[in-house]
Amino acid sequence: MTKWLAPLLAVIAASPAWAAERTVTLGSFEKVRVDGPFEVRIVTGASPGVKLSGDRELIERVAVQANGASLTIRLGNGGWGERFASADNAPPVITISTPRLTNLAIAAGARATANRLKGQQVVVSVHGAGSLVIDRVEADQFSASLLGAGALTVSGEANRARLVSDGTPTIDASKLIVKDLDVQLSGLGETSAFARQTASVTSNGLGKVTVRGPATCTVRAAAGGPVVCGSGK
Repeated sequence: MTKWLAPLLAVIAASPAWAAERTVTLGSFEKVRVDGPFEVRIVTGASPGVKLSGDRELIERVAVQANGASLTIRLGNGGWGERFASADNAPPVITISTPRLTNLAIAAGARATANRLKGQQVVVSVHGAGSLVIDRVEADQFSASLLGAGALTVSGEANRARLVSDGTPTIDASKLIVKDLDVQLSGLGETSAFARQTASVTSNGLGKVTVRGPATCTVRAAAGGPVVCGSGK
């Protein structure tokens, strides 16, 4: 029996502590802000709540705060220190469930996916080096703002869309079917989009803008950055 005990204890001691879960029950919310280097999965059309998975000590340090219709998830006081910096510790995986989401902001290296954002107005932003993938948007007005080196990939439909970028971000909205489009680019980033009727492109940097579709285009490219617009299908 003793022969088995010592090796077993050694295995338990060496086992990663990330196989833990923390569940937070919440009231309804339609706006989410994620501030921290998390893996985030957002599921709409479900009861509101948050589930955190990962290293037990790390997920306990994540602050989940609800204020009216807004939910904020961020690093708690004191951060994560050397424990999170270790290569052995993967970032927490955070699953956010809500019936409906119209506003989503991510920052500080968060990597997020969302299945569906729907509303009269849908607003998203990525600040820093994070990334956001939205499977489907359904909106009258869609607005996206990227600052830094982040990335946005979005599909769906919107009557009007405004895509703003500054720095070196990448926006892929080529599968977002838009009636009237407004693109504003500063810096060295790249934006790809689709427009059916009108497209206004203002480029104040050297980044690249490509707008596909049959739209009538108005282009202002003061800094000489490459713009392709209104190239048919």
